[in-house]
Amino acid sequence: MAQPLAVVDTCVIVLLLTKQSPTEDESVRTRRELAEVAINDLRKEGARFVVPTPVIAELCSTGSSGADVVRKRVTKHLRRVKTLPLDVAAADVAGQMAKAALAARAPGDARGAVRYDALIAAIAHANSARWLVTDNRKDMAKCLGAVNSPVELVVTSALPKKGQLHLVHIGAKKQ
Repeated sequence: MAQPLAVVDTCVIVLLLTKQSPTEDESVRTRRELAEVAINDLRKEGARFVVPTPVIAELCSTGSSGADVVRKRVTKHLRRVKTLPLDVAAADVAGQMAKAALAARAPGDARGAVRYDALIAAIAHANSARWLVTDNRKDMAKCLGAVNSPVELVVTSALPKKGQLHLVHIGAKKQ
């Protein structure tokens, strides 16, 4: 039996790679710790971690080589990690997600995150991932909801909802 896929969003990778410092904001430290707990819990569930190629593109937009970040640094947290490309099936789903997101936005809302979010969520959906690990519930839920995707969101900075993995979040506030 194949291991269930856990697709990891850019924001989680950024949290995992943020270096801890004495002057660090408490909320960043807590969010990073919660992301680590979520990754460990998914590992216990037998998850196989994958990073969609649009995550690499998004990491590149920060000025570093996204491929180098994934290859050299992300594997430290996720152990073995595989990348998933945007294929034709995922591109078709991404188009449906983006269309729904753009139709639902408020007049004058020119938010461009739809591009990466839809691509990442579509790759998760098209590859029958069990989980999409993110810290961006709002946008990813809209994308997955647009196609009635069965992919389950694991929101690393929130207390788990019914049916989500049972995560212990010490110090987290209920939402």
